[in-house]
Amino acid sequence: MKELAVYYKKYKENSVVSNSFYGGIQFVVTSLLLLVLTPVFIHKMGIENYGLWMLAISMLGLMGIAEFGLNTAIAKFVAEFVGCGDNDALSKVVSAGLVAYTLLGLGLIIPLYIFSPALAGIFMPSEAISVEQIRLVIRIMSLGFIPLLFRSGALAIPIGLQRFQAPVIVTIGYQILSYSAALLVILLGGSVVQVVQSTVVVLWITALVSLFIAWQMLKPFSLKFAITRSGEILRRMFSFSLMSGISGLGSQIFDYADRLAVGAVLGLEAVAYYTVIISVASKILQLNGLLTIALMPAVSSWMASGAIQRVRAYFFKATAALLALNFLVTSVLLILSEPLLSLWMGEAFAYQVLVPFRVMIVIYALISLNAPAYYIAYGIDKPGINALTTITGGFFTIGLIFIWGRTLGLLGTALANGGYLITWVIIGYVYFQIDMLIKQATTAAKYSDADL
Repeated sequence: MKELAVYYKKYKENSVVSNSFYGGIQFVVTSLLLLVLTPVFIHKMGIENYGLWMLAISMLGLMGIAEFGLNTAIAKFVAEFVGCGDNDALSKVVSAGLVAYTLLGLGLIIPLYIFSPALAGIFMPSEAISVEQIRLVIRIMSLGFIPLLFRSGALAIPIGLQRFQAPVIVTIGYQILSYSAALLVILLGGSVVQVVQSTVVVLWITALVSLFIAWQMLKPFSLKFAITRSGEILRRMFSFSLMSGISGLGSQIFDYADRLAVGAVLGLEAVAYYTVIISVASKILQLNGLLTIALMPAVSSWMASGAIQRVRAYFFKATAALLALNFLVTSVLLILSEPLLSLWMGEAFAYQVLVPFRVMIVIYALISLNAPAYYIAYGIDKPGINALTTITGGFFTIGLIFIWGRTLGLLGTALANGGYLITWVIIGYVYFQIDMLIKQATTAAKYSDADL
């Protein structure tokens, strides 16, 4: 019992481990919701209506590009300035973020609402779904842009403070509320347009909750509203946000634009098939990300205090742990994929997606091995490598979907996701950057000892 108490104390004191634990909880809950409710929604809505709903959610996620990495920059610099106790700099970071999100929201919602119907012509209508329905769904979803921005910015505060409970609770709450609202609409005989409306309403609710949480967490720091037109802090924020924004653009393209590309190439029915299989395969990437995202604020704090050796230790440990985890998960999914898909979605559905599903499992298991390096790159203030590789991988994937999707159908769209494997470059880059930083610190220490 005494040893157990010691281990528990170490766990509580280790923010990386405890925050990874919260990420694991988020993964389990959202995965269960996906597994339980996806067959229900497809059965009740019909496969094309479900495809349109998923298309709308993907478009909303793609709108997150507009914040251009500002949430990552806020989280990174909140962690850094809290780590070194600079409340003045912390005030400037939070104030700049608030102003930027307000201007973005007010400046982009009107043109998005007006011009969003033009996107409807890109997608292939069917007997069940008309162009008018697609137009209306896109217009409604554009109204979710402002709450999406404010929720993202607000949740960057607890992430920077390394208090991941709040983001996890908000994310899980959003999933439960949005699915519950959609299910209620369907059971009451509502249309897919009303389902989309319910999703936007829930997004507004969670955005307001997120803002309240951020405000409460910042109270102990007694921050003041402080905006300067110039200065080192704002320059660093802009530079970091630019690089993380480009990186986020690549990630958003990979995470959301792929469904839009599939819809344009193969139609809404293919979007439904593709969404179901990628929602499971991408859980590997999501799990790896949730288990390692805590490294970003932790590494930022360690760098501020000069603990570079600790960064290297966590880089190796996290990468090795994910390699073992991914091998286990991939092996189980490949072996059990056919019976699991048949049990979950039915034999006819499984027949359509089995091979593409297996291909995606392998690809996502490989892609997700770069998760520790990805977040450590942000922590050591090297977001450029993330920007370069993710934007290249995102556009490469979309291009391959248009090429291989037309020739190989659903299998081609699955294989196209391999274009994102270019992000493995991050692993080697981060390794050499950490090694260089350690050598520089060692050299500086030697010169310091010689002076003494």
